[in-house]
Amino acid sequence: MQKIPFLALLAAAALAAGCASSARPVLYPNSHLKQVGDAHAQQDIEECRVLAEKARIVAEGAAGLAVVNRPTP
Repeated sequence: MQKIPFLALLAAAALAAGCASSARPVLYPNSHLKQVGDAHAQQDIEECRVLAEKARIVAEGAAGLAVVNRPTP
């Protein structure tokens, strides 16, 4: 198995899991939040959560295929 693509896949899944958790992020009032507003920020958070969930599903599928298709020595 090639280690670099597998490690990259694991890293992407770990990063995606940050947005997919059930805990909601804490938004601190800064210039960007004040500019876009709370409703837009909540939409961005939801979009991140959806993308993270999709990435998690893809990562699980790829990891499963990597195990199943692993060449025998």
